[in-house]
Amino acid sequence: MAQESQTRRPGLYQTDDKEIALPVFKSIHKEERSNKCFVYIFATFVILFALALGFASIVLRVTSPQIELRSATVNHIKYITSPSPSFNVTMIAYLTIKNPNFGRFNYDNSTVSVQYEGASVGDGGFGSARLKARETKGMNLTVNMRSTKLLVTGNLTSDINSGMLNLTSYAKLSGKVHLFKIFQKTTTAEMACIMNLNLTSKSIQDFQC
Repeated sequence: MAQESQTRRPGLYQTDDKEIALPVFKSIHKEERSNKCFVYIFATFVILFALALGFASIVLRVTSPQIELRSATVNHIKYITSPSPSFNVTMIAYLTIKNPNFGRFNYDNSTVSVQYEGASVGDGGFGSARLKARETKGMNLTVNMRSTKLLVTGNLTSDINSGMLNLTSYAKLSGKVHLFKIFQKTTTAEMACIMNLNLTSKSIQDFQC
């Protein structure tokens, strides 16, 4: 009897008298692993991008510093109504400057001016300084106010007779915020307040900023 060829073909199993077809399974292990790697890389990229965006929006964002009048007291006061109305007042103002940024804030010389009926009657200056990141600094400022600076007295006589002068204070602070010794941005802080000077009690009342 002639011997039959025993050569096997892929996917076939040979018995004595016949060949049986076996299912051929494709290897999907490598494909699944490749897909998982892609998902992990993409998820990592999204997380890093979100962290970088959050860091930039919080740390690198520059917010204008805040200057605020916290209190004011009268140190000296003198006023008359005749022969012409006039007043001479020394006010001690307590200011705070807050730097909300994550970098230092260097500001230049500035002044706080006080106005009566839209005209300046006095001012007080403070020198340049540096605020650390997220630092709040307080200072006392002396402001001398004199009606001799007024060109037109207007309602000064009636206001002095009523014992109350309505005043407005204004300040503008300019400087630069420095971030990581690389970035810097010029910014300003402004303050506007209204207050009543009570000539009778020699006090500052109802100030609003």
